Amino acid sequence: MDTNMANDWVNCLDCNRERFGWFCITLWCPMVTSYYIGSKLKMKVAATFSVALCLIAQVCSVTQHFMRTLIPYDEFEDDYYTDPVDGKQPIMSEDEYHLAKQTRMSHIEEIYLTIITVGLLAGFSFAAITATYRMKMREQFRIDGAVWGDCCCACCCTSCILCHMVCQFKHEEHRGESDLELDERQGDGIERAVSNYYTGPFIISRA
Repeated sequence: MDTNMANDWVNCLDCNRERFGWFCITLWCPMVTSYYIGSKLKMKVAATFSVALCLIAQVCSVTQHFMRTLIPYDEFEDDYYTDPVDGKQPIMSEDEYHLAKQTRMSHIEEIYLTIITVGLLAGFSFAAITATYRMKMREQFRIDGAVWGDCCCACCCTSCILCHMVCQFKHEEHRGESDLELDERQGDGIERAVSNYYTGPFIISRA
């Protein structure tokens, strides 16, 4: 195995309060987490596109969910009985009524299918950007994995992958701070040792 790609992903179950907050944000508004990850990876263009795609997917999802209740399918009585003088008298023949009903329903179905198609395309595009994030993160932090695994994970549960990547970023930041503090302590110790080594003989020679 290549030693440069030997790292593993962090365990998301071992989380603190900050990571739990990111979990909640991702579940309710994944575009925020996606933009944050894209900014961290220096992929601002992809991050901006991910926000737009997520908005489109969510709007399409809400619209198609409530479309059947907002637009009635079977209530065409007002088109068939609209004579205000003689009461409810039909103003068209039964064949014309059924033709008008089928035409209206076909138009509604076309709009409905168009909304579903746009939402699916936006959702898959958002998942593709998430997979790109994951591949870039694996390359940056030298994490073991494969492209097909990134794509499968991003398509199966995009929000889970976004949460996982945020946890990885927090873990790397914490580990980087720990390494920096260790380097500073080691550097101070080396400086003191070098200082004692050179100043000791100098002081003795003057004495």
